[in-house]
Amino acid sequence: MGNKILNSNRVYYDSPAGTLEIREKNGKINSVRFVSKKIKGVSSASNAVLKKCLRELREYFSKKRKFFAVPFSADGTDFQKKVWKELSRLPFGATAAYSEIAARAGNPRAVRAVGSACGANPLAVIVPCHRVVGKSNALSGYAGGISKKRRLLDHENGKDKEKNS
Repeated sequence: MGNKILNSNRVYYDSPAGTLEIREKNGKINSVRFVSKKIKGVSSASNAVLKKCLRELREYFSKKRKFFAVPFSADGTDFQKKVWKELSRLPFGATAAYSEIAARAGNPRAVRAVGSACGANPLAVIVPCHRVVGKSNALSGYAGGISKKRRLLDHENGKDKEKNS
């Protein structure tokens, strides 16, 4: 697994679930997203926050980290921020229904708004919107694609062992 950096605020991480582009602004991670292409650049991260994020992602994918401690910031509406805060509280390997997150965020009827907040989440993996499922545990909607959502959930639940052996 490697990384490449374009400048002091962007780095790439080749995770088992796909390539992640990680961005930092003002000492905080402000974007983690799956990408299909890397922008060519220098081969090492010199920014301390990006280095910490890379270390935590490696630990997460090695099952040594369950929550992220790297400082992060995300722009969004007040409701989106409430949803993202609730998502950050979901334990490693757990899932919750959109309706459950809506209730925890203070608006039980805002199920679709939770889906929109998940779709707008700029911090894939770190703010674990992949842990949100339909009422019947059906996988639905994920900005990185359903296959990446499945890989992340399988990773957290130990179902990826045979794939990584």
